[in-house]
Amino acid sequence: MRHPRALALVRVLPAVLLLAAPAACGRAVPAPPAHRALLSPAASGGHSPVRAPAASAVPTMDTLRLAPTSGPPGTVVSVSGVAAHLGTGARTAYLQVCWDGCATGLVHPGVVAAVGAQEHFTLSFTVPATAWLGSNGPHPLLAGDNTISVLGGSAVFHLTGPVPARCGPDQRCASLRLTPDAGPPGTIIHVSGWLPLAGGLLNMELTNAGGNSELIGNGNLEGGPSGNLVQQADGGVSGAFVLPQFVPNLGSLQPGAYRLTALYLRARATVALASARLSVIAPTTWADLGRLHPLWTLPALPARAAQAALPAVAGRLARCGKTGIDISTDGGRTWVEHVATAGVGRTIAAVGLVAPSPDRCVAVALDPDHPRSVYAAFVAVPSLEEANLGRWVALETRDAGANWTAIPVPAGASPETFGPFLPTAHGVAAIYGPKDAASTPPYLLEQTTDGGRVWGPGGLPCPNTGPCVAWGPAPHWTWPGVCNGQPVLWSADRGVRWQEPVWPQSVCYMGTGPAGPYQLAALSPTAVALIGGADFPVLLSRDGGGTWQYIALPPLPGGASDTAGIDPFPGLTLHSDGRLTAGSGQGRWHLEPGGTVWIPGVSH
Repeated sequence: MRHPRALALVRVLPAVLLLAAPAACGRAVPAPPAHRALLSPAASGGHSPVRAPAASAVPTMDTLRLAPTSGPPGTVVSVSGVAAHLGTGARTAYLQVCWDGCATGLVHPGVVAAVGAQEHFTLSFTVPATAWLGSNGPHPLLAGDNTISVLGGSAVFHLTGPVPARCGPDQRCASLRLTPDAGPPGTIIHVSGWLPLAGGLLNMELTNAGGNSELIGNGNLEGGPSGNLVQQADGGVSGAFVLPQFVPNLGSLQPGAYRLTALYLRARATVALASARLSVIAPTTWADLGRLHPLWTLPALPARAAQAALPAVAGRLARCGKTGIDISTDGGRTWVEHVATAGVGRTIAAVGLVAPSPDRCVAVALDPDHPRSVYAAFVAVPSLEEANLGRWVALETRDAGANWTAIPVPAGASPETFGPFLPTAHGVAAIYGPKDAASTPPYLLEQTTDGGRVWGPGGLPCPNTGPCVAWGPAPHWTWPGVCNGQPVLWSADRGVRWQEPVWPQSVCYMGTGPAGPYQLAALSPTAVALIGGADFPVLLSRDGGGTWQYIALPPLPGGASDTAGIDPFPGLTLHSDGRLTAGSGQGRWHLEPGGTVWIPGVSH
């Protein structure tokens, strides 16, 4: 999965209480009182097609047409009909499709249908290829006549043999396997097995020895294994998740025995299908790392954008001011030069966008060999009425702001994915994400070495020392509540080929403000740390960025390490002497290299 993307921040899904005993296939689990479960205990066999009655509050119809009307398991059937009240002008609709009746059969709640003239619709439905889960438990797939129902109408599909012999009498019809089945928080757990087809959402739940349970997701290091299960037509399931270090209903995961259960989430009940044992092992701690001597640290986009500019160029610095860009020639002691931004609005309008605050840039860079060249990013939106849809636009000037021009977007890149500027040996580069999510490399670079007169493709450089790791493109969306992700990239051949690790693929901060700061820090020629984030505050790679492990910190005095949604180490920062600092205001703390206790105040 490539980045950049703008995705909603996902921590963990709402809790669903579940017994901790081993799960029998199709066991019905009572839901909270407001949504009492209507499922009976699991049953083996049984086949009683039920014609679903037409609902009074939904579109209804009299007949369905199937093409073909018969076939073997797994046949793709075109289902069509005409139904009232699908919506005038609608091109698509999400319809409930049922196999063997909507009251007790296999229910697919949201199948996409194409809607044509006179509310004629067509959708594709895949006939079950194996045993399926109905309201009264698992059902073997049986040859013969079966009903397909949509919107109260139904039609008969004749299932030809042979059919798989699963979920028959006295057969165990569900299984779950974990690889590995033990590890510390931060371990990627792969899930496989077989479950009866279940039409609804499959998810996973973690249960501790005390019987407390929680659905699990992948936390705020966005990207990588997501925690959901994917089911194939033959009933096989696969998935992966990152073992979290904190789960709201369970707290910080302590070493010990747990149980992972595959769940079928449906409207009125939660059905446990199969479970497997999982052992949590104690993680490596900060004290285990001993003395640290960082070779360099590199902040992610939010922290970098908040600074005056890229690293000083021969004592020159630039900063985004209220009505332009200010430049210092003495390392920031005084600001004597001014770059006007009055023409920015016209330049952004020429590319079909609007600049809500054209005078104020959000990031700025200077050219090491061309003092008059200034590169800056500004927020642009489709219109003033769509101010929440903002993104960054990269511009340049070579005449103190009298004229601004748009920096070319590399071929194959998405203009919306710009961010940020990067220094090169003899110039500046603008980094973008590719339009094709499967593109290699997972970034595109447009660079200049002549002060912005000519731009062309370039490659991401490796740091001069330490592992070859870098931040990738980071689009800065301004949508409230939307995750802006910046990918972590690594190279095993000193920058010839770049790739994302399996996890973490990126760090996530919100459009309303940074959730970090995040840092990459080289600790040795092969070791690199990722600092920041609420779910995994410190990650360490010993192989140059390919794989990562969680490093546990001692709890911050008075901190919120067991509170969902709150960063337990706010402002966590690694310094050049190997210290960690965290907290804010009067509640500032530091942790020495190899330390086991946070010390109040920040030593210098």
